[in-house]
Amino acid sequence: MPFVIKVAWRYLTANLTQTALLVLGVALSVVVFVFITALINGLGIFLTAETTGKIAHVEFEPPTTISRTLMPDGRFAARPVSTSKRKQIRNWQQIVDVAGSIPGVIAISPTIDGSGFLLRGESVLPVAVQGTDPTKIDAISGIGQYIVEGTSDLFVRRPGHRR
Repeated sequence: MPFVIKVAWRYLTANLTQTALLVLGVALSVVVFVFITALINGLGIFLTAETTGKIAHVEFEPPTTISRTLMPDGRFAARPVSTSKRKQIRNWQQIVDVAGSIPGVIAISPTIDGSGFLLRGESVLPVAVQGTDPTKIDAISGIGQYIVEGTSDLFVRRPGHRR
């Protein structure tokens, strides 16, 4: 038996209580390490699923408009048009129909984003406006299953309710 193993064996058998505490401490450390690693991995998988499950996997945007500017030397310079211009897909219904006919597409929910201002007396507040087709809102978000009372239809008129 090599000298190192003899010394280790003598140390471990000299005080059995101390040896038991050391083994217990190492075992507990391994358990905690495995638990924390599994917790972090599970959290990563959960967050990835939650993030990618609630957002669109594909977004269609209008092409960037390029303007051709005549330079003094007679050449044309291509420059993108300002991004502050309103982005709009004019034939969005056709794109929804084409995208829906692609094999593997499960759900489509067209949305529109914009901005505006709320005015009340002298007060002016900027707001972000998002809209979607109310008949297709459950296709992506599945919000209807969480409604306890009422409906997910955003345009239901209630008695005495003004729009």
